[in-house]
Amino acid sequence: MYKRLFFLVLILASLSANCINAEKYYFQHLGLKNKLSQSSVLCILQDKSGFMWFGTKDGLNRYDGSNFRTFKYDYQNPRSLGNNTINALHENKDGKLWVGTDNGIYLYNPVTESFSKLETTTQDSIYITQPIVQITADSYGNIWLIVESQGVFLFDNNKQVLVHYPVPNAHALSSICVDQQNTIWIGYKGKGLYYTSDQFKTLQLFTTQDEKKHFHQRPHL
Repeated sequence: MYKRLFFLVLILASLSANCINAEKYYFQHLGLKNKLSQSSVLCILQDKSGFMWFGTKDGLNRYDGSNFRTFKYDYQNPRSLGNNTINALHENKDGKLWVGTDNGIYLYNPVTESFSKLETTTQDSIYITQPIVQITADSYGNIWLIVESQGVFLFDNNKQVLVHYPVPNAHALSSICVDQQNTIWIGYKGKGLYYTSDQFKTLQLFTTQDEKKHFHQRPHL
């Protein structure tokens, strides 16, 4: 009995020590009172300099730990952000900030604190006209974009060219990821998870070994 009591005391002492040494996390609410431009935050990014960026439905916000700096469309300034709805953010390997809006992509210049629109077109003269859903990069530093209703775009960082992949059901695209083997994964709203290893020459539904869909549409309740 004393042996069991001894071990119980040891366990309680260990748990107590873990609670004492556990890290404490403090949460602070940042909102309109702190000069955040709008309360609906659609995307968040921390850049290489440590700044926090928040995309909202009414402007792009940069936070330095104390204060917000807001970037919005200004018709009197041609180098301002061209659209105030910020859906996606990405910092490339060169430290350039890509801002995905409801009206295409804007690139941020930290030196001049100005923006320029990505107006590159594909070989077929297609350019990005619809809202940006997501921005990511592959291991080569190329930028991959999901654009609402238009499909998938690739911006080749070395050649500085834009390539368009008109995937099926582009209106339902929700996410994109490129893994370490440069397999491209794309998620659909209600249609599952697909992947391609040959630059969209084929697009395969992700299934288990028994050919069951691993991700599929939930039935209506």
